[in-house]
Amino acid sequence: SDTTLDTLHRILQVAFGWSNDHMHLFRIAGREYSNPEFELDYLSESDAMLGQMIQRPKVKIIYEYDFGDSWEIEIIVEKISPFDDQQPLPVVTDGERAGPLEDSGGVWGYQDLVEMLRDPSHPEYAERMEWIIGDEWEENGDHYDPEAFSIEEMNEALRRLR
Repeated sequence: SDTTLDTLHRILQVAFGWSNDHMHLFRIAGREYSNPEFELDYLSESDAMLGQMIQRPKVKIIYEYDFGDSWEIEIIVEKISPFDDQQPLPVVTDGERAGPLEDSGGVWGYQDLVEMLRDPSHPEYAERMEWIIGDEWEENGDHYDPEAFSIEEMNEALRRLR
């Protein structure tokens, strides 16, 4: 309940594997919040605590990241539980697939990229793998797997936020 929207933004950046290179905003109950440094004339996400805005389940939060690619993440509060000081927060309890790559062109661009990467004989495959992984991707045997997801790795990355 004392998590601010700017902290939620950092959590979402880790969860999606993004690097905080773009502007973002939150929409909750008809109000818009963002980082005041963006000068977007929205309410400050630094002052907005989840516990003050969310009093019941089924509240919807929209998180929009990268206004060019326009990633729009819908977050629905499923339940509100009492605080458990034995449970480190934030924590991921379930998930699947890797987050979409930053700067991949939004939903449609990322979908095209995933299709392209399924075919190593595609003429743009090597160029895209170099963009995703780096120059040595082939030498190291590195590949990008859009289906990959590890709860343990995700929770370790979230622990580093604390």
